[in-house]
Amino acid sequence: YFHRSLNWEKLFDVGFSPLPKGSTKQRQIIKFRLPTSTSTHGLRLMVKKDIPAVLDLLKRYLERFQVAQVFTEEEVTHWLLHSSTLSPEQVVWSYVVESPEKKITDFFSFYRLESTALKSAKHTVIRAAYLFYYASETAFSSTSNQQSSHQSHRQDNTLLKKRLNELVKDAMILAKKEGFDVFNALTLLDNPLFLEE
Repeated sequence: YFHRSLNWEKLFDVGFSPLPKGSTKQRQIIKFRLPTSTSTHGLRLMVKKDIPAVLDLLKRYLERFQVAQVFTEEEVTHWLLHSSTLSPEQVVWSYVVESPEKKITDFFSFYRLESTALKSAKHTVIRAAYLFYYASETAFSSTSNQQSSHQSHRQDNTLLKKRLNELVKDAMILAKKEGFDVFNALTLLDNPLFLEE
């Protein structure tokens, strides 16, 4: 279970994050600063028309793992697409990357989980964004490579690691814009490829 501060000063104020020895509040704020805009071209909110493409990409991506959810179109709609008619409060945010050829090449999502800040006069709640499902065509980009399967797998991981780091950075930027204080992820799926960075 890893977390990355989005609003370090608030997390410090409520007692969630300590001030490391030898550092200052200003250094910590600077350390966790994020750009104000995303860098992935074609990144946008997921909409209903994207569901078939997201389902196809997600199914193929999850088939790479020994244990994974098998989604239906209805489940993708329910779990990954916010509907203001069903719930005025947004719980999940999902984004796609659309190529110039109008193909969905990547998608990621995160969900909201709030905690009450018990010992703070200044803040009442900590807003945590949890990385949810994601998928990327980059995972399949070297399948036509002529190298051995071991070398090809290593190259796939190199490419995938780079792509996932880009996507998760953008996910954190978007979560910060939505007012989240911390971004969380577990050691599952391909998360170990980007958690440390």
